[in-house]
Amino acid sequence: MFRIKQVAEDFVVDEDYQFPSVKPGQYSYFILRKSGMTTHRAVELIAERAFVPGKSVGYAGLKDKAAVTSQLVSVRGVGKRFAEMRIPGISLEFVGTGDTPLTLGLLKGNRFRIAVRNLGDKDCSRLAQRAALLERMEFRFPNYFGSQRFGSANHLVGRAIVSGDFRAAVEGAMIKGSDSHLSHHPNDYVGSLKSAGRRMLSLYVHSFQSLLFNEALAGLCRQMNCFSCSYSAGSYFFPDALEPWGMIPLVGFATELHEYPQEVNHAVESVLAGHGIRLSDFIIRSIPLLSCEGSERAAYASACGFRMEFAEDELNSGMRKCVLRFSLGKGSYATVLLDFLLQPK
Repeated sequence: MFRIKQVAEDFVVDEDYQFPSVKPGQYSYFILRKSGMTTHRAVELIAERAFVPGKSVGYAGLKDKAAVTSQLVSVRGVGKRFAEMRIPGISLEFVGTGDTPLTLGLLKGNRFRIAVRNLGDKDCSRLAQRAALLERMEFRFPNYFGSQRFGSANHLVGRAIVSGDFRAAVEGAMIKGSDSHLSHHPNDYVGSLKSAGRRMLSLYVHSFQSLLFNEALAGLCRQMNCFSCSYSAGSYFFPDALEPWGMIPLVGFATELHEYPQEVNHAVESVLAGHGIRLSDFIIRSIPLLSCEGSERAAYASACGFRMEFAEDELNSGMRKCVLRFSLGKGSYATVLLDFLLQPK
């Protein structure tokens, strides 16, 4: 069976970012390199050493824990010499100053170098065949959200919030301190949810939006000649040809389904009906800040500069490895491309 991330160096991610204008300012920009640590934890450690609140450390995207990653961060109120600070698991390289903090909107995408190990002959053959299929599809593949988006049950909590079942949302989220809140305010499940904070609650709702997108895209793909594989929240369906679907809605209360091709419209309506959800349910009156207007997402992602190279696997005797190199735009998941390339039918 193939292995991914056998060692951290097997999964290398380098961020492509839109660099803010460099000029004198209150923010210092650093390239953050880390391994075995989430971006959130790295930001916490940087903030502690800089004696600033966590919100004073900006970043353009989240990077995997089990990987070697590099990304740009901004830190308010520190100078060039902060890069000399010793922080376990982290290195910082000063690149300039400016008056703009980094935000998620500045991320352009990511470059990947991934070593897939412990490959047998059948694995190598399947990988080569799928890579040839990817090339025939102009290096494009269905732009599903990856399992990371869903956690253990984030989408289920999000569904409960959107459907107004706040008790189920509290029970599913296991919010710290919720029992204490409910002991003083019985049945105040909305108040208990609010104690989790807007960022976490938005994550739940967005996770449910992502599930609806995945299911609509899967419904379109399964109408074609395709193969499938399971993931944490359902199944991916990968077709062997491209259809001009363009964009697919990330549904919200303002989504205009009639503006999309008929087959996309029908796929989304079918998914909504299956969950017993209406677009108007995304107006969350009990917690208005969580209401979602909706947006859209490309049906396909592009694996730019895709290359692959087979070699002997120095960590697994008698087996082969394959080193993959490619770039993805922001919001697209390398793990989905790996499923396309590696998972048996």
